[in-house]
Amino acid sequence: MDGESRDSTVDKARQILESSDFAGYKIIVKKTNIPEARNLCIKNMAGEMLFFLDSDVLIEPTAIEKLVKAAVKCNCHIVSANANSIVIREPQEMWRLLEDLKRDMEDSNVVRVASAAMGHTLIHREVFTKVKFDPKLNLGEDADFCINAREKGFNVCLHLGAKAL
Repeated sequence: MDGESRDSTVDKARQILESSDFAGYKIIVKKTNIPEARNLCIKNMAGEMLFFLDSDVLIEPTAIEKLVKAAVKCNCHIVSANANSIVIREPQEMWRLLEDLKRDMEDSNVVRVASAAMGHTLIHREVFTKVKFDPKLNLGEDADFCINAREKGFNVCLHLGAKAL
């Protein structure tokens, strides 16, 4: 999902996806706010799980695999990677951070939480039958979504061994 960015984001995404072995993707370009964009992704999803990854988030190479395993093994309907906020002052710092993400963490603890940030989160399709993102919210839409999901009986989890920055 792209909110009509003015740089070459869509072209770069298309090039990367076309040269990968990832099948079934769809690039959607439409001016929306964040909850509207997330609901549009839900409407267009094809599989059993939807992974949200915001443009300003980096994840370790095995993060999605870890989240899928946790979703199945631990009955997590919503499972998020363990994130740390960072500030990058120089481009060289980015390479160091990418190397850090390549290191595989052995810690695979999964804990139930009240809410999860959606910038690096896997959600089972079943959740979307009862919960959508509130398009009127421009702040806190992820917390609102998780609270509504928990009230409907869904489990929200944080995977301490899946890293995101």
